[in-house]
Amino acid sequence: MSVINPNEPLYQQALTEVHQIAHQHQENFARWLWIFSKEVRQDLMILYAFCRYADNLADANEPAEERLQHLENFEKNFARAAEKIPKPIFLIAVEELIQRRKLPKKEFHDLLYAFKLDQLRSQWESLDQLLEYSQYSANPVGRLVLGILAPQLLKSPYLEGSDDICTGLQLVNFWQDVVRDFQNHRIYLPQDYLHRYHVTNEQIQFRSVTDSFRQMMQALCNFTEQKFHAGRIAFRTVRGTVGFLIDWFATSGLQLLKEIKRKNYDTLTERPVLKTHHRIQSAFYSLLRI
Repeated sequence: MSVINPNEPLYQQALTEVHQIAHQHQENFARWLWIFSKEVRQDLMILYAFCRYADNLADANEPAEERLQHLENFEKNFARAAEKIPKPIFLIAVEELIQRRKLPKKEFHDLLYAFKLDQLRSQWESLDQLLEYSQYSANPVGRLVLGILAPQLLKSPYLEGSDDICTGLQLVNFWQDVVRDFQNHRIYLPQDYLHRYHVTNEQIQFRSVTDSFRQMMQALCNFTEQKFHAGRIAFRTVRGTVGFLIDWFATSGLQLLKEIKRKNYDTLTERPVLKTHHRIQSAFYSLLRI
């Protein structure tokens, strides 16, 4: 394996591409970067660029077969990044980050596996199956962020706490985006819940909110809330910037669940979002832990 030298012109080109990718979609990503050092900000931006680029491939306006092929090619190029000949070039910066921080490549491959799964299936049979999907789509991000911010926390109970929070964030995003996902021909509401509460695809299509739909969403939100609480408990003794950030993520997820509850679990007629005062409130609660 070749060692990537950050002083090489090729590495500088890779960083330029990282910033180009990140700045195209940084409206939410940049909200919390200011609290870290320049080096950590750059490392998180490299990680973000990897996720964003793969996400763009997965959501491209192309047939699923072509999207899957693009993801396969991207993964092959990622595996060869140490040879310093990858396309896109920003993968050299990703490889340097992996080498310097000693990050496991498995987490990156797990993320790509989740993106490929999205090309192969459009619905999930059970909540357990959705949780398994989250092990690839969400949990690796938390573990990689921990590897950058606080590698000493890459152990129990923090790994499990990170997984709980990341899974919670993934799930609440699904509950928030029921209509948007349906319009993209994907249904992340687990089929066993849809059947149990007699909710049909036609109800989602026509945004028909029934008592059964509200009851289903309440059950799913209650389950997700437990994930956030479990994650917060795991990190209850972690203070400082890392403790603040992790708790901010968890508190923001809980606030979004409260917003769904405030709308009486109607996520069909209007997409629930956090208002500015909710974000400030979440940050305030998390600051109290420092």
